[in-house]
Amino acid sequence: MSMLSNRLGQTVLLLALFLALSFFITSWLEVQVVDDSYIGIRYAWQLVQGHGLVFNVGERVEGYSNLLWVLLMAVPLAFHWPVESFGVVAGILFGGAAFFVAHLCATRAFGVRPLISLVTLFLCMLNTPFWISTTGGLEFGMYSLLLVLSYYMVALSRPLLSGLGLAILPLVRPEAAALAPLTAALQLFRQRRATPRRSLVALLAPWFVVLGTATLWRLWYYGELIPNTVIAKHIPLQLVAAVSGVRYVAGFLGTFTVPVLAASLAGFNKKLTPAYLAASLWFAFQCIVSFRNGGDWMPGFRLLVCYLPILSALAAAGVQWIWESTGYSVATRRIVVGGLFFFVLFLQGAQPAWKIHPSAPFRPSFDAWFTEYDNTAKALAGAIGPHDVVSPEAIGLIGYRLPSVYIHDFSGLTDKYVARHGTTFYATFGKSDYAYTVNQVAPALIVTHSADSHLHEMDADSHGALSRNYLYYRDAQNPDFWFTFRRDRAEVLLAGFAKSPIRLEPMSALVAKRPHD
Repeated sequence: MSMLSNRLGQTVLLLALFLALSFFITSWLEVQVVDDSYIGIRYAWQLVQGHGLVFNVGERVEGYSNLLWVLLMAVPLAFHWPVESFGVVAGILFGGAAFFVAHLCATRAFGVRPLISLVTLFLCMLNTPFWISTTGGLEFGMYSLLLVLSYYMVALSRPLLSGLGLAILPLVRPEAAALAPLTAALQLFRQRRATPRRSLVALLAPWFVVLGTATLWRLWYYGELIPNTVIAKHIPLQLVAAVSGVRYVAGFLGTFTVPVLAASLAGFNKKLTPAYLAASLWFAFQCIVSFRNGGDWMPGFRLLVCYLPILSALAAAGVQWIWESTGYSVATRRIVVGGLFFFVLFLQGAQPAWKIHPSAPFRPSFDAWFTEYDNTAKALAGAIGPHDVVSPEAIGLIGYRLPSVYIHDFSGLTDKYVARHGTTFYATFGKSDYAYTVNQVAPALIVTHSADSHLHEMDADSHGALSRNYLYYRDAQNPDFWFTFRRDRAEVLLAGFAKSPIRLEPMSALVAKRPHD
């Protein structure tokens, strides 16, 4: 009993250490909550208000792909807590816990010495892209924790627990639905007939039950087999998107060269071959997803850096393999210590140029882009009519600030028609049907933050209807923001901007066309 108590105490102390380091690192970051996070928050708000999991009241569209995170965001809204800060703190806690699980995986599944594991993981934790993604207000931290926890169970050869973890993962990110079948296929390939049927059933049964239940619920509630966001972002593979995807994956490998190389050394330990192959297969699959998606517009390599805790655990095993393979000689120790020193230099010198400075801990900051949308929502609050539709280029923050206003997403994430019939494709963003937006939806206001690049397409696809039926304005202080008012609602809506910090200036026509940003 005493030994169990001591071990439990050590485990709790280690968890507290990882969490404390996580909060220390993030306290030096400029926390930026991304606009997409507010899409899920609006869904959560509608749920708390009794309208169901909808973006616009009365219209069932699954415009999110992170169900568990959306449900979690309903908690602070129900208790009237600051939802942005809650999301940031939850992300940090999940991220710190992910590295703690990675330490358990390294020491208990891979047999790495605790000191080697701690040093390696602490160095990997200094990578700011991981924490930039964690504090963005999205599901990243939750996904990273569930991912490494599932991997830990795979490394321990616990098929039922690993199957349960892999079954829950698709409820946080849809592409994770492929991980359980990939893991089962790997086991069959490696062991052929030697793989016990009971083990495969234990691995796949939770996946079938959970994923099947979620799919049946989605079919009943939304009338679809897959999330609308997946449909909207599924576009034909284009050369520009392919190049962007290659650059994205190459950028990640270039930024995380040392952890990736250190993790690859774990493959020389034959005892770790099954776990190493599983991690390699999972990561390779995620690289394919990132490539097919054309990368991602968010900073921090969000699609790939979720694998950093797993890579860190394997990197610790790789460092120990170097240490043990040469017999603990003085020369080897110098190489290892020198390598770790180089590791630190690499982490400090090879980071992308994100601004790092002491900031108010866990309090999201808002740049000019966010401020513009926030001011737009405030200007519209007293002027918008009950039947007016607003169509912003970024639907998150303004949608959350105006929860009762119908928000049309011309990129299709929360619009079924655009997701299925859009013919203008943008890698990482989705697809658009500009003629449908202008002629059928006919928003009272269209807000774009990439100047008038979308407006050119809208005007062309609607055969000039945009120019005939709308008035163009832009912010004199922030000319990238354009406000396009429908003529019959312009006077009323413009009155709302009279006392706004936004200084609108009329534009007689669209300026010279430029490529979409």
